[in-house]
Amino acid sequence: MLVNLVDNALRASPADQPVRVSARLSSTGWLAVSVVDSGPGIPSELLEHVMEPGFTTRQAEGGLGVGLSVSREMAHALGGELELSLPNEGGVRADIQVPIPEIWRKLSA
Repeated sequence: MLVNLVDNALRASPADQPVRVSARLSSTGWLAVSVVDSGPGIPSELLEHVMEPGFTTRQAEGGLGVGLSVSREMAHALGGELELSLPNEGGVRADIQVPIPEIWRKLSA
């Protein structure tokens, strides 16, 4: 999931602009990861469609439209979510939230 989201963000951002990745673990055991690109964003009317299998805004570049749908399915398989939003400053923000199994949380304590 994360590799795909970072790859998408790098492709969307100009070469001299940052891609921001952040992560935090909540006290309730959820991992939240955000990937924010510096690209032009996408039209808001397309936001609800970009995670549909086969939908791509990069068809001319060889995009297949499977990366976001597969990433969303992976998040769901882990009991989590993948959501996209359009920040006011531009670009696209992808937020992943997945639960961390309790046994893993005990290992890090």
